[in-house]
Amino acid sequence: VHPVPMSQVMSEGAYMLFYMR
Repeated sequence: VHPVPMSQVMSEGAYMLFYMR
C-alpha cells in the first residue's frame, strides 16, 4: 500500500461528490 498524494485524494473525492450529487 503506497501513500497517495493528498491532491489525488482530494481531486477524486471532490469529483465523486460532485458527480454523485
